[in-house]
Amino acid sequence: MRKLISIICALAVFGFWMNIVGNPHVVETAIGLIIAIVVGFFVNKGLKQTFSGKRKNNS
Repeated sequence: MRKLISIICALAVFGFWMNIVGNPHVVETAIGLIIAIVVGFFVNKGLKQTFSGKRKNNS
């Protein structure tokens, strides 16, 4: 489930980036893919902490 949410978020960010760019070329597409992969990674990491029940204790 976590991976599915991460993929959906990454695809949404990629689609939003392509909408901003308009007529993408190779460089704009590569930038969009990098941004989408990073977003998917961080969403997956955040959901992993949320669903695992383990919280960092900063005391």
